[in-house]
Amino acid sequence: MGWIFLGALFTTINIYLQWENLQIDVLSDFIGYIFLYRGIQSVVKTESYLMGQEKRAKTIAIVLMMLGIAHCFLGAYALEQDRGWLIVVAGVVGIVLTYFLWYDMIAFFQEIEERKNIDLKSFDLYRLLKIMTVANVVSSILIYWGGVLALLAILASVIASILFLIDIYYVGKRYNRW
Repeated sequence: MGWIFLGALFTTINIYLQWENLQIDVLSDFIGYIFLYRGIQSVVKTESYLMGQEKRAKTIAIVLMMLGIAHCFLGAYALEQDRGWLIVVAGVVGIVLTYFLWYDMIAFFQEIEERKNIDLKSFDLYRLLKIMTVANVVSSILIYWGGVLALLAILASVIASILFLIDIYYVGKRYNRW
Protein backbone atom coordinates (compact mmCIF):
# COMPACT_ATOMS: atom_id res chain seq x y z
CA MET A 1 0.00 0.00 0.00
CA GLY A 2 3.01 2.28 0.36
CA TRP A 3 3.40 2.47 -3.42
CA ILE A 4 -0.25 3.45 -3.75
CA PHE A 5 0.10 6.27 -1.23
CA LEU A 6 3.26 7.56 -2.95
CA GLY A 7 1.47 7.40 -6.30
CA ALA A 8 -1.47 9.31 -4.84
CA LEU A 9 0.87 11.91 -3.39
CA PHE A 10 2.70 12.48 -6.67
CA THR A 11 -0.43 12.53 -8.83
CA THR A 12 -2.60 14.59 -6.50
CA ILE A 13 -0.26 17.32 -5.29
CA ASN A 14 1.29 19.63 -7.87
CA ILE A 15 4.30 21.71 -6.80
CA TYR A 16 6.06 23.65 -9.52
CA LEU A 17 9.40 25.42 -9.52
CA GLN A 18 9.67 28.32 -11.96
CA TRP A 19 13.01 29.38 -13.39
CA GLU A 20 12.81 31.96 -16.16
CA ASN A 21 10.68 30.27 -18.86
CA LEU A 22 11.17 26.78 -17.45
CA GLN A 23 8.58 25.21 -15.15
CA ILE A 24 9.45 21.98 -13.34
CA ASP A 25 6.87 19.77 -11.63
CA VAL A 26 8.61 18.70 -8.40
CA LEU A 27 6.14 15.87 -7.74
CA SER A 28 5.78 14.72 -11.33
CA ASP A 29 2.56 12.91 -12.28
CA PHE A 30 4.62 10.61 -14.49
CA ILE A 31 6.52 9.30 -11.48
CA GLY A 32 3.28 9.02 -9.51
CA TYR A 33 1.75 6.75 -12.13
CA ILE A 34 4.84 4.54 -12.00
CA PHE A 35 4.30 4.26 -8.24
CA LEU A 36 0.61 3.45 -8.77
CA TYR A 37 1.51 0.78 -11.33
CA ARG A 38 3.89 -0.76 -8.77
CA GLY A 39 1.18 -0.49 -6.13
CA ILE A 40 -1.28 -2.36 -8.33
CA GLN A 41 1.33 -5.07 -8.89
CA SER A 42 2.05 -5.42 -5.17
CA VAL A 43 -1.63 -5.58 -4.16
CA VAL A 44 -2.36 -8.21 -6.82
CA LYS A 45 0.71 -10.19 -5.73
CA THR A 46 -0.53 -10.17 -2.13
CA GLU A 47 -4.20 -10.63 -2.95
CA SER A 48 -4.04 -13.25 -5.72
CA TYR A 49 -7.84 -13.32 -6.20
CA LEU A 50 -7.50 -9.86 -7.81
CA MET A 51 -5.43 -11.38 -10.63
CA GLY A 52 -6.99 -10.48 -13.96
CA GLN A 53 -9.02 -7.60 -12.54
CA GLU A 54 -6.02 -5.28 -12.61
CA LYS A 55 -5.53 -5.17 -16.40
CA ARG A 56 -7.61 -2.03 -17.03
CA ALA A 57 -6.00 -0.20 -14.11
CA LYS A 58 -2.51 -1.07 -15.34
CA THR A 59 -3.39 0.02 -18.89
CA ILE A 60 -4.77 3.34 -17.68
CA ALA A 61 -1.66 3.87 -15.53
CA ILE A 62 0.56 3.34 -18.60
CA VAL A 63 -1.53 5.75 -20.70
CA LEU A 64 -1.35 8.34 -17.91
CA MET A 65 2.44 7.87 -17.71
CA MET A 66 2.64 8.72 -21.41
CA LEU A 67 0.32 11.70 -20.96
CA GLY A 68 2.55 12.89 -18.11
CA ILE A 69 5.58 12.85 -20.39
CA ALA A 70 3.63 14.59 -23.17
CA HIS A 71 2.42 17.25 -20.70
CA CYS A 72 6.02 18.33 -20.13
CA PHE A 73 6.30 19.26 -23.80
CA LEU A 74 2.68 20.09 -24.60
CA GLY A 75 2.45 22.84 -21.99
CA ALA A 76 5.33 24.89 -23.36
CA TYR A 77 4.24 24.37 -26.99
CA ALA A 78 0.60 25.24 -26.33
CA LEU A 79 1.45 28.45 -24.52
CA GLU A 80 3.93 29.52 -27.21
CA GLN A 81 1.37 28.87 -29.95
CA ASP A 82 -1.46 30.54 -27.99
CA ARG A 83 -3.30 27.25 -27.79
CA GLY A 84 -4.14 27.15 -24.09
CA TRP A 85 -7.23 25.12 -24.94
CA LEU A 86 -4.90 22.18 -25.67
CA ILE A 87 -3.79 22.24 -22.04
CA VAL A 88 -7.42 22.32 -20.90
CA VAL A 89 -8.41 19.37 -23.12
CA ALA A 90 -5.36 17.32 -22.11
CA GLY A 91 -6.01 18.17 -18.47
CA VAL A 92 -9.64 17.05 -18.59
CA VAL A 93 -8.71 13.81 -20.41
CA GLY A 94 -6.08 13.14 -17.75
CA ILE A 95 -8.57 13.83 -14.95
CA VAL A 96 -11.14 11.45 -16.45
CA LEU A 97 -8.56 8.69 -16.92
CA THR A 98 -7.30 9.26 -13.38
CA TYR A 99 -10.88 8.89 -12.13
CA PHE A 100 -11.18 5.48 -13.82
CA LEU A 101 -7.79 4.39 -12.47
CA TRP A 102 -8.81 5.25 -8.91
CA TYR A 103 -12.25 3.76 -9.49
CA ASP A 104 -10.55 0.44 -10.28
CA MET A 105 -8.24 0.78 -7.29
CA ILE A 106 -11.21 1.42 -4.98
CA ALA A 107 -12.92 -1.63 -6.50
CA PHE A 108 -9.83 -3.62 -5.41
CA PHE A 109 -10.23 -2.23 -1.89
CA GLN A 110 -13.92 -3.17 -1.89
CA GLU A 111 -13.08 -6.71 -2.99
CA ILE A 112 -10.50 -6.97 -0.20
CA GLU A 113 -13.10 -5.69 2.29
CA GLU A 114 -15.58 -8.36 1.22
CA ARG A 115 -13.08 -11.22 1.12
CA LYS A 116 -11.33 -10.42 4.39
CA ASN A 117 -14.34 -8.96 6.20
CA ILE A 118 -12.50 -5.75 7.09
CA ASP A 119 -13.51 -2.11 6.75
CA LEU A 120 -11.07 -0.10 4.66
CA LYS A 121 -13.64 2.73 4.30
CA SER A 122 -13.61 2.38 0.51
CA PHE A 123 -17.07 3.97 0.26
CA ASP A 124 -15.71 7.19 1.82
CA LEU A 125 -12.78 7.08 -0.57
CA TYR A 126 -15.10 6.69 -3.55
CA ARG A 127 -17.21 9.66 -2.41
CA LEU A 128 -14.08 11.81 -2.12
CA LEU A 129 -12.91 10.61 -5.54
CA LYS A 130 -16.13 11.89 -7.13
CA ILE A 131 -15.86 15.27 -5.37
CA MET A 132 -12.18 15.61 -6.27
CA THR A 133 -12.81 14.68 -9.91
CA VAL A 134 -15.63 17.19 -10.36
CA ALA A 135 -13.60 19.93 -8.65
CA ASN A 136 -10.57 19.13 -10.84
CA VAL A 137 -12.58 19.19 -14.08
CA VAL A 138 -14.32 22.45 -13.19
CA SER A 139 -11.09 24.13 -12.09
CA SER A 140 -9.25 22.91 -15.21
CA ILE A 141 -11.92 24.43 -17.44
CA LEU A 142 -12.38 27.67 -15.50
CA ILE A 143 -8.68 28.36 -15.00
CA TYR A 144 -8.36 29.13 -18.71
CA TRP A 145 -10.70 32.09 -18.23
CA GLY A 146 -9.70 32.97 -14.68
CA GLY A 147 -11.88 34.78 -12.17
CA VAL A 148 -13.33 34.12 -8.75
CA LEU A 149 -15.13 30.93 -9.81
CA ALA A 150 -11.84 29.46 -11.00
CA LEU A 151 -10.24 30.35 -7.68
CA LEU A 152 -13.09 28.73 -5.72
CA ALA A 153 -12.92 25.60 -7.90
CA ILE A 154 -9.16 25.38 -7.35
CA LEU A 155 -9.67 25.75 -3.60
CA ALA A 156 -12.30 22.98 -3.63
CA SER A 157 -9.93 20.82 -5.67
CA VAL A 158 -7.06 21.34 -3.22
CA ILE A 159 -9.24 20.55 -0.19
CA ALA A 160 -10.72 17.43 -1.82
CA SER A 161 -7.24 16.29 -2.89
CA ILE A 162 -5.84 16.64 0.62
CA LEU A 163 -8.80 14.74 2.11
CA PHE A 164 -8.37 12.04 -0.57
CA LEU A 165 -4.67 11.67 0.33
CA ILE A 166 -5.52 11.38 4.01
CA ASP A 167 -8.09 8.68 3.26
CA ILE A 168 -5.63 6.76 1.04
CA TYR A 169 -3.11 6.89 3.88
CA TYR A 170 -5.65 5.46 6.33
CA VAL A 171 -6.76 2.77 3.89
CA GLY A 172 -3.15 1.61 3.86
CA LYS A 173 -2.96 1.70 7.66
CA ARG A 174 -6.19 -0.30 8.02
CA TYR A 175 -5.05 -2.81 5.39
CA ASN A 176 -1.67 -3.32 7.07
CA ARG A 177 -3.35 -3.98 10.45
CA TRP A 178 -5.16 -7.01 8.97
